[in-house]
Amino acid sequence: MFHAGTTKRDSAYYTAGGRVLGVTARAAELATRVRRAYEGYQFHIVVQQLVNFCAVDLSALYLDIVKDRLYTAGRDSVARRSAQNALFHIAQALTRLIAPVLSLTAQEAWEALNGNAAFLVEFSNAKFFYISLT
Repeated sequence: MFHAGTTKRDSAYYTAGGRVLGVTARAAELATRVRRAYEGYQFHIVVQQLVNFCAVDLSALYLDIVKDRLYTAGRDSVARRSAQNALFHIAQALTRLIAPVLSLTAQEAWEALNGNAAFLVEFSNAKFFYISLT
């Protein structure tokens, strides 16, 4: 689990109403912003949001935090399985979110993750995440 507070910027970035948000909550927020941008035909916002999430939230923070538990924790450890589960759901969501603008890349990624065609899933009804912050 990520514990905010290493720096003031990090704790402000990952808290909402005094609660620490995990990476899946950040991905759920991303999905909402990206879907809103698609509805408004603001494709530059879509790309900006996706790049920012991948570069800052995933690469610079979350993957840096969980890489040790992914490499060193036991195969069936709760910490490792939790990180793998979060990464799987984020990969599915990112694949759905990039499908309208990077269709061939999304198709290959979706087939690798799920074994079927990404374009058979309705975008508007796609379940990205269910996050309860209450």
